[in-house]
Amino acid sequence: MLVCGRNYKLKPAATAVANWLKMDGIFIIHIPYRPPQALVPKSIKREFMSDWQSALRSESNHWSESPDADTQLCALGEQSLLSVKGPDAVKFLQGQVTCDIAALSETDSTLGAHCTHQGRMVSGFRAFLGNNEEVLLSLPSDIREPAQAALAKYIVFSKADLSALDREYGCLGLIGPSARTVLKELFGNAPETVNSVLAFNDGWMICIAPEQYECWLDGAQIVKHWQALSAHCLPGDTNDWHLASIRTGIPAIHESTLDTFIPQMLNLELIGGVSFTKGCYTGQEIVARTHYLGQNKRAMYRASCTTKGIINKGCSVSDLDNQEAELGAVILSAKQDNNTQLLLVLKDQ
Repeated sequence: MLVCGRNYKLKPAATAVANWLKMDGIFIIHIPYRPPQALVPKSIKREFMSDWQSALRSESNHWSESPDADTQLCALGEQSLLSVKGPDAVKFLQGQVTCDIAALSETDSTLGAHCTHQGRMVSGFRAFLGNNEEVLLSLPSDIREPAQAALAKYIVFSKADLSALDREYGCLGLIGPSARTVLKELFGNAPETVNSVLAFNDGWMICIAPEQYECWLDGAQIVKHWQALSAHCLPGDTNDWHLASIRTGIPAIHESTLDTFIPQMLNLELIGGVSFTKGCYTGQEIVARTHYLGQNKRAMYRASCTTKGIINKGCSVSDLDNQEAELGAVILSAKQDNNTQLLLVLKDQ
């Protein structure tokens, strides 16, 4: 086990929430010695090389040369899309997940989670409506298979089908002050408010945070759209996307943190990912009890450190004065110059 003995300064992890930061202190992170790819199953690695990603890699990109360009374009190959489709799609998910699927319209999305009966998150996702009695779930690729398997256990008695759309659709991300302007100029319109969705012929655009857009595009058309977007953007990558998500406090469950946290530990109830009025769902008793009795003793925070190494998701966090006492775990990390930015779940002190 590698110990990174650097000082960590905690910052609020959700800029929209001003009063939830509960603690401050100095921490070290215990980093298991394993290469990052060891966290990714072979089946998922093959999916990372889907047809649309291979096509993008073969493209000769022509990035914007304008000195005013301030928006990055990212190919988000680590995102997957699950489809629940059929007459019972909404009803089925309404009884399974933490968010209010029945309240969704064609123009909005919501964060949410699917939990075990013990209230632990099997997956975290962004849900929005697709085509013809369809609900779509955007989630990390390294949990797509377990997330799909967990839902499949309960869908057998519903008039709905569950499938992965990783080859049918690809995901591009835009980050920056002019992201909406770029999308509006190229597509004629773009969602404006956080969580809003705009459907168009080739897919969906979602405003997931101020200056951050997730675009699910038809795999047969994505190269065309990539070429058009790149002419107005600067090159970005997955690290840039994670960095933006850390700044805005958007959590994610990955393979290394499956079945570990209840939704409140990732601040999902603070950012609209948990409904306490929709009725029963798997794990609802634990989630509701934690909320009404005030039993949650952990929350998500933003932190930064100076390190040259890679801090993997799922690494444990300990107090500098008592390294045996585990305080929490890393949810997400991203490099920024010589620093690493982090989302951490930490115990209250």
